[in-house]
Amino acid sequence: MNNPKVSIGLPVYNGEKYVSRAIESVLAQTYANFELIISDNASTDATGAICQAYAANDSRIRYHRQEQNLGAAPNFNYVFELARGEYFQWLASDDMLAPEFLSRCVPTLDNDPTTVLCFCWAEYIDEQDRPFSTCELALRIDDARPRTRFHEILLGWHNSFYVFGLIRVSALKQTKLILPHTHGDTILIARLILLGRFQQVSEYLFKSRRHAAQSNEIYKVEVPCGLDTDAYASWYDTQGMSRPKYPNWRILSEFNQTLKGVNVSVMDRLICRVYIGRFGLRHIHCLLWDLGGLPRRFVAVISALFLKKKYTVERKSA
Repeated sequence: MNNPKVSIGLPVYNGEKYVSRAIESVLAQTYANFELIISDNASTDATGAICQAYAANDSRIRYHRQEQNLGAAPNFNYVFELARGEYFQWLASDDMLAPEFLSRCVPTLDNDPTTVLCFCWAEYIDEQDRPFSTCELALRIDDARPRTRFHEILLGWHNSFYVFGLIRVSALKQTKLILPHTHGDTILIARLILLGRFQQVSEYLFKSRRHAAQSNEIYKVEVPCGLDTDAYASWYDTQGMSRPKYPNWRILSEFNQTLKGVNVSVMDRLICRVYIGRFGLRHIHCLLWDLGGLPRRFVAVISALFLKKKYTVERKSA
């Protein structure tokens, strides 16, 4: 297909257990004008053979294999670089789409140029595709004011399902895509929400799988931030080229940078920066965790200065 309307990017690494179900869910779409781009991140299991078999039988599928594991973020961004469509969507290799997903989302973007992303409510499924819960996101993401939308993404509760919505390629090109560290997807979403409105389809058409082999389960640890940030960063970027030394401070900095080059009012910009400050205060424990021993050193310095001053006063009194 030379001019697909929609490009779906499926990055995968050792996904033999679920990838066929993800591919089948794309091929079952009632909206047919799409291409499926698969990037195999140097898998060591049967993933490559499974994907190649599908690509051989359907010209809409393009399969690429990386020579070495790039990490999750570069592989996710790679499939976007190959996209030829007007709209783009990421699909994780363990998730699935209901057949009507694209047919519900494409018209929304077609009919409203102020909307940059459309997504559907999510249904959680287990390893056998059995639904066990749902997720409905009731946020003011379609508000006309950028500051309101930014507040909802930064300070309202939400899952990261937005990143798996259908997105305008023209908007994605104005972002840094998925950054290679924790909250890289949320930073992308924060940038997109400043560029335009989000719309949601109130139907459970996105199937989000939950299982023990997911990255957020593997790297979960009992620390203030809840994640092994070094190990998680290695998963995002195996080459370590962009791995931040202080990851939570980097996240705060990247949220600030989402405001660069966007067409918002001075007041909107100012209020958005206040929201970023509130986000930092909400995660102050993570920021302090980054600093490690620095707070203790600070206390030691202050104590030393206080004792020196006290000693000087006592000498003068004597």
